[in-house]
Amino acid sequence: MKKLTKIKMLCSMLIGTGLLVSAGVAATNNVSADTTVNVNAFEMVSGASVRLSDPYGIRFKVRIGENEYDKIMDNTDSTVTQKVVGMYIVPASYVTDEVEDKYQNLSKKSEVVFYDSKNAEVENKIYDGGDGYFYANGVLGNLKFQNYGREFMGIAYVATTTSGVTTYKFAEFDLEETARAATYVASAAYYDYPSSQKVLADYVHGAYLSDVKGVKYVENVGYEPNDEQYETISEAVTELGCNFNVELSAATAEMIVTEEETLTASLKDGDADTGLDVVYNWKSSDESVVAVKDGKLLAVGEGTATVTASVIGYEKTCTVTVKEDN
Repeated sequence: MKKLTKIKMLCSMLIGTGLLVSAGVAATNNVSADTTVNVNAFEMVSGASVRLSDPYGIRFKVRIGENEYDKIMDNTDSTVTQKVVGMYIVPASYVTDEVEDKYQNLSKKSEVVFYDSKNAEVENKIYDGGDGYFYANGVLGNLKFQNYGREFMGIAYVATTTSGVTTYKFAEFDLEETARAATYVASAAYYDYPSSQKVLADYVHGAYLSDVKGVKYVENVGYEPNDEQYETISEAVTELGCNFNVELSAATAEMIVTEEETLTASLKDGDADTGLDVVYNWKSSDESVVAVKDGKLLAVGEGTATVTASVIGYEKTCTVTVKEDN
């Protein structure tokens, strides 16, 4: 399996460009600490984006170095009859060692074409990012309700046809960093975009209704659990009596300065685990007492502070008391 150096997720941001300009997207974007531009890069950008209006969807991005871009656009070789640049968007579970470098043979895939040297009707969707790289965005539009919680990933390609034979070059990727479910992206972006929180929560609630409650979506009818019909995800959540809450591994903690501990959080429906892959927002009421990142606590100084874990509007707290080591 092709791998890239893992790129650390640092932020969530709103993007209103490219194919999703009409709605904007919430995204988990990843910033590399290495600012060196790789002119030969052809790689998937870690993370994904989701649409903020109906029809819901998920987007992936490919990064192309200047040298690679020039090779793509170079049409001086008379033996090359066609070059196509595009992206396959597939369920992450389909990407195995057995299909490596043969992704074009997958029977179930969505395809987006960015450039076709032989077809002038295909608009060139590769754009200059202004950071030394070129980019293109592949979108799985109209994401089905039952797939909100399913991991997808994009795999960009360059298909070159010479003497009637087509060869494929696929973008490098790290499966763990590239594969994303809409629930993961939406929950990570939730607290950064107050005006879009209902839509972002719908991705998470919808995944639970579909995967756990067996709710189905019928076009022009609505959401159907058993014989009932509801127009919106929010209505279905309310009428089905869902009681979402966050559970922490501890309600209180006592620590010594410089000590480290880890809290774990889970999203529940009543006492039952939802099983959803979501991102929790962690905060400390006093970082001079205890700092927290991704549930990992660091005792900084004497005192008491409250650590809060929250996701799509649900939260739970842990009271942390820190003392000096006597």
